[in-house]
Amino acid sequence: VNHPNDFVARLYAQVLNATLIYSEPIEQLPYPENTFVLPTNDAYWECTSNSSVSNGVVTLNDSGVASYTGSKLTNRLAEFKMDATIPSGKWVALMARQSDTGKSPWDQKNVYFVTISDTGKVTLNKYQNGQASVVGEAAQTDAVQNGVMAKTTVRFGTIEEDGGIRIILDIAGKNVLNILDTDPIKTNGFTGFVMLETANAKIYTGPAGTDSDDNGELSGFGKGKGYLGGEINPAYIVNWPVITDYLYVGLEDINKVLPGEIVDDIGTQDKLDKINADGNVDVVVSMTEPQTIDKSIFEALAGKEKRFILKVVDEEGIILYSISFYGKDLEEGKAYQDFDPTLRFQSDYEKNIAKLTNQAKITLLEFADELPGKATVKVHLKDQYKAGTELRLYEYNAKEDMIYLYNQDLKVSDALYAAFETGDAKVYFLTDDMTIKAPVKEPSEKPITKPEKDPSAADTASDVGQAVMMFVISVLSALGLLLVNKKYLRIRKQSR
Repeated sequence: VNHPNDFVARLYAQVLNATLIYSEPIEQLPYPENTFVLPTNDAYWECTSNSSVSNGVVTLNDSGVASYTGSKLTNRLAEFKMDATIPSGKWVALMARQSDTGKSPWDQKNVYFVTISDTGKVTLNKYQNGQASVVGEAAQTDAVQNGVMAKTTVRFGTIEEDGGIRIILDIAGKNVLNILDTDPIKTNGFTGFVMLETANAKIYTGPAGTDSDDNGELSGFGKGKGYLGGEINPAYIVNWPVITDYLYVGLEDINKVLPGEIVDDIGTQDKLDKINADGNVDVVVSMTEPQTIDKSIFEALAGKEKRFILKVVDEEGIILYSISFYGKDLEEGKAYQDFDPTLRFQSDYEKNIAKLTNQAKITLLEFADELPGKATVKVHLKDQYKAGTELRLYEYNAKEDMIYLYNQDLKVSDALYAAFETGDAKVYFLTDDMTIKAPVKEPSEKPITKPEKDPSAADTASDVGQAVMMFVISVLSALGLLLVNKKYLRIRKQSR
């Protein structure tokens, strides 16, 4: 036995009249003394979006989100058992230091989240002040085989150090992630879990107990707070791999894995380099003020199996709206024009539309320019509609002075967004008034040929086996701020 608390093993041996056989020297997991087995107490869990808790077992189904709120686990590593089924191209994620419980990471201001893919790839991501980045990337975990993680012990959390915040993840007794973030999320928050689409998982907590943010009682074993580093965990009795170095990631490291060189001064050529790079790499541009997009972008994107996504955010990083173009839906050889991505929530035709809708409550959406082609648009509807509200989308034809029903199957998401595919109109409106009479507009173009990825997520997932990255440009007046996600980041909000 070689365990941080081998005195417990000695006690067990005396009770059982057993003989202790010591193993060869092994490498301990980092910070074993900070281990805290999550206690069984259903009241400590906030479960939303297809998740539930019963008798200490947390079940997360499609797009499920759950947070442990017994305490913020200050300088403690949560230990629990977990199993998961991860379909191809999906992931399950563990969250730490959440600013907003009950929400997916892309709807939070600050959060660390570690994604575990169907192939066992583990990536540490971060939202900090609403901006997304990859902090580091770990090697494969062999705990996931063919998209299945059998029930195993997991230890996860953050530890404050002089140089920053260390994020630690152990799976099945092996240290998978051990990264020091030198530009950390300083505010502590709750630990949680989130599923991408059809992925699902179960979290199994330990013995019944209590917890709180008061760490004064944690110096002793038990103390009514689960088992602080005291439970004999079979995962410790293995031949640990030696961790020889940590993954420190900076701009130079990111450049090594991305096609082309990333520089602070981002312009049209940099966008073109990303669009023309090998692989189905999506390009995401985030701006606080809409900036005209050069026509060459759409000429290069046309026919390619990748997306060009424009996001307009406010000063707090909240996405006001996004417009996503898929290359396969853009006509090759077409003479495109420069595109102003401004989307106004008012229109010169407001009175005309009010007359046609009998003064119904609506949300107007008018594009400043004609769209280069079919697009997926997502708009933030805070203070306008509640989550779950069913909406209809209409388009307005100014030449005919008529409205057409374009989509009648929309619903406001939990994060208060609505997403829809456009046609060739410039003016649309959303409404929850189901009494408006209008002819149905049949889409004239073929449907999108690639499964739609949520355009307002910080990054979009590529097909399985395809490298994915995030290329984010924040335009603050004349200054630019670059945040780059590494190629394996898979982030997506709930399905539209």
